[in-house]
Amino acid sequence: MVCENITLQDVIKGSGFFYFRIFLQYAVMLMNKGLWG
Repeated sequence: MVCENITLQDVIKGSGFFYFRIFLQYAVMLMNKGLWG
């Protein structure tokens, strides 16, 4: 795995943070659907 060389700081600085936020919003949406749906 090459991922072990990548720190959280690198992800936040990069454009990957943009996709990470989208993933978080998607996960929260799924959780809300699971709780209230």
